[in-house]
Amino acid sequence: MSNSILPSDPKIDPTTVDLNKVDPSVIEAETKAEKTSSSKGERLFDWLTYGGIAGLGTFALTIPIAYWAKYGGGAKAFVDAGKRLERMGMNESTAEHFMMTTATMQGGNVTIIPVKLMENHKPELVDKFNKMLGDKSEDASVENDPKQTWTSLIKARLLLAWLPVFVSFKATGMMIGEEKFGAFQNSFAESVCNFLKRPTHTPGLEKIVANETKIFRYGKIAALDVFATVAATSLLYIGSRFFAKQNEPWHAQRTHIQPPINPLGAPGKAMENATHQSHSAPAREKEPEPEVAIDKRFADTVPPRPVNDIMPKPRAENFTQTIASQKAAATEATPSLSA
Repeated sequence: MSNSILPSDPKIDPTTVDLNKVDPSVIEAETKAEKTSSSKGERLFDWLTYGGIAGLGTFALTIPIAYWAKYGGGAKAFVDAGKRLERMGMNESTAEHFMMTTATMQGGNVTIIPVKLMENHKPELVDKFNKMLGDKSEDASVENDPKQTWTSLIKARLLLAWLPVFVSFKATGMMIGEEKFGAFQNSFAESVCNFLKRPTHTPGLEKIVANETKIFRYGKIAALDVFATVAATSLLYIGSRFFAKQNEPWHAQRTHIQPPINPLGAPGKAMENATHQSHSAPAREKEPEPEVAIDKRFADTVPPRPVNDIMPKPRAENFTQTIASQKAAATEATPSLSA
């Protein structure tokens, strides 16, 4: 039995743990478990978002889009682009794989939109799924995950999806041979037609490419789409998280406090500092003004303080008038020196 001290033990004060007695392997295993653990709600979210929308949704959208590109309204542009690639040095099979990879990628490009909408509400959805499934683990791994952005999803889609799909097409053709790869597509398409009880070619006509039915061509595209969807969806899930590592986790974005906006135009940071200082600094009492010492010998030369400064205005006017009338009466009562 190990005598190591676990910092996560609630009975132990972390400030008193002796790090020399902590078993590093236990801490590493505990940290790894925290990072790899996920709740039932989060696993359901990943299956719905990437297995459902990005997986089955892409598969369903890709078939009609690729059919339009190869056999429908985009067929002429499809053939012309393939011929240009051949003139650039590609052989016919490589050019065909290049064009089919591009065509089968378009369904996945469309499903990025609902995937992003799901990622925008991941914490709320995971919480609802956990309550629905009765998971009370209160796993915080979702809040610690970096938030997915358009940039991380598009990077994963464009940089990590197209090339692996193209390589998978080309590698499969090289390993089993282009003829066998074509035979696999035809066999898969025949199985689809047999399941739906539909003919593979137009009845009464020769079984050649020009006479293939629409369902049979859908089946040929579906055979390729299986490779494309599995590879692209897996790489979207892994790659988007890799590119999102530089983004902030959910909990960090929710706890950001923006500085107040000053309508007069002063910087928010200055206002924030001023507000902080006004709340943190203790209020100081106003110091009394020092008294001015006046020499009594020159007291008569010091101008008296106006009466208006020390009395209300009506009372001051009455007092001034009273003093003036008293001075006038004293002047009249005093005999003139010349007399």
